[in-house]
Amino acid sequence: MKKLMLMLVRMLPLPFTANMAMADDFDDALANYENGDYATAFKLIKPLADQGYAEAQHNLGVMYQFAEGMIKDDKEAVRWYRKAADQGIAYAQYNLGNMYDEGKGIEQNDKEAVKWYRKAADQGFANAQTNLGWKYYNGEGVIKIN
Repeated sequence: MKKLMLMLVRMLPLPFTANMAMADDFDDALANYENGDYATAFKLIKPLADQGYAEAQHNLGVMYQFAEGMIKDDKEAVRWYRKAADQGIAYAQYNLGNMYDEGKGIEQNDKEAVKWYRKAADQGFANAQTNLGWKYYNGEGVIKIN
């Protein structure tokens, strides 16, 4: 039922000229990632994530969760997903919901999973809507509706 968004994403335009270098670095990171050069992708994404670039934060979470360019570390994945999720990135909200749902890198918590699925679902993210529906159907973290 649950499906993690494994892809690296570029969802938001960077509106200011000062961010053009960030956008170029991010595009370079995505290109390296897609070519399987995870080490270079990580070297380019990490500084952007540290500077608060939400898409880079989400993508860094994906890389930590799936050991792409570094050692697998679900706790670090959760940390980076949360940073991006707090900035409204639906993919990150959904992935953070999955981490809570499955107890990966953080204690399993149905109420927190529902919270993050709902945030992503409210943005029209279909997978989150599905997982949220299942939470209601099963009465996990919410009052059962059937």
